[in-house]
Amino acid sequence: PRRLVLCGRTREYRRAAAELPLKLGSRVLEVGCHEGLTTALLSERFGPAHVLGVDRSAAAVSAARTRFPGLSFDVLDVNMPGGIQSRLQALSLLCRGVGPETEGNSNDNGFRACFLDLGGDAKLSAVLQAVAELRQLPGLELLVVKSEALLRLRRDSALVASSFQHSSIDEVSNAADAS
Repeated sequence: PRRLVLCGRTREYRRAAAELPLKLGSRVLEVGCHEGLTTALLSERFGPAHVLGVDRSAAAVSAARTRFPGLSFDVLDVNMPGGIQSRLQALSLLCRGVGPETEGNSNDNGFRACFLDLGGDAKLSAVLQAVAELRQLPGLELLVVKSEALLRLRRDSALVASSFQHSSIDEVSNAADAS
């Protein structure tokens, strides 16, 4: 079963990276890696060959490569039009951990978990677009999203949903016709 974990703060996001149950040897992608701190934390758990950090900022990726020279980082903007699957497939093959289970298999990018952090000021629409892109990745089992806006939306929608009776338009229309 696929899981979505929402985090509102960096501390919770990094705790998820340190504690969420994933199989050893799982390939992990961090989108919005900035200067690589969470990517480094993930690599401590899964090994540098199994973790790839990407960010839309070339300067951030350069800083991450300097700070953590043994890890894999690349420039990628998940909100660019055209989808990200083929670009992630190419980046996946560049990641050091490519083995027989992923090499040459165009239907599986090898990433079992993805951590997404577009920054504290990211608009909800950008986060939702990134989630929509990433959830299409084949084989993805876990998506961890750091977004206060998305967490707030989830809380608010649960509050609204619990305040009203749920009906479809057909149910409402049929009830109006019957009265």
